[in-house]
Amino acid sequence: MYYFDFENNIEVRSGHLWIVHEEGAISSKSPSIKIMQYTGLKDRNDKEIYVGDLVAVADYANWEGLYKIIWDEKNLMYMLEDAFGDREKLCEFEEYLVEGNIYENPELLEV
Repeated sequence: MYYFDFENNIEVRSGHLWIVHEEGAISSKSPSIKIMQYTGLKDRNDKEIYVGDLVAVADYANWEGLYKIIWDEKNLMYMLEDAFGDREKLCEFEEYLVEGNIYENPELLEV
């Protein structure tokens, strides 16, 4: 996984984006590339939360199950989605803990 910002690590070549990092450059159209969008939120350990992350959530110190962070195109907002497809607004909880993501830890999605 590579972290980059659009100001310093993105180039346009041949009509599409290239992600440039210390090991070289790779096209954003490559099937092995998944671009994860930052939500603007951080978890209890100050780790940035991205779309595709799997997070535990807490409300009033009560930790609940694991949720996937998604972008809801219909409502134009970040949402939490549980294993059954039920959704809640991302901003409705007090605390988050990133446990992994859908690309590196798909086994965490199993019910």
